[in-house]
Order: sequence, then structure tokens, then C-alpha cells
Amino acid sequence: MLLFAEGNSTIRAYSIQIGIAPINSHYNYTLPSLLGQEILRNWRMRHDPTAGRLEFTVKSSDFTFRGNLATVANKLVL
Repeated sequence: MLLFAEGNSTIRAYSIQIGIAPINSHYNYTLPSLLGQEILRNWRMRHDPTAGRLEFTVKSSDFTFRGNLATVANKLVL
């Protein structure tokens, strides 16, 4: 489960399976981003390069929790 904090009051969670390559692998540079389409298709992205801003708005998530990341993560049974 991947958790993303929206400030200190909302946690968005996605239940997906991921694989992580060994850190020493020279292939890491050719692997796709961890935040692939499984996550990004649920977000709206606004990019303003002149202002140096990249902003995301969550449109949907598998789960939404109220509270901060530490509190929610401690309550989850994984």
C-alpha cells in the first residue's frame, strides 16, 4: 500500500503491488517511475515551469484516511 499525505489532515492510499530493483543495478535508470499510471491516472497535474510549480489534485484513491501520516500508518495492519 502506498500512502500520500495531503497536508496534515488527509492520507490517500493506493493498494498496488510494486517491485523494487536492487539499488546497485545499472538498469535502475531505464526503469519506469514508481509513480506509474496506476497512481497518476487518479490525479490531476498542473505544471507551471515559469513559477517553478508542480501541483497535483487527487481525483480518486483506493482509500482515504483522516489524520496525519504517522497516526494513520501506525493504525494500518499490513
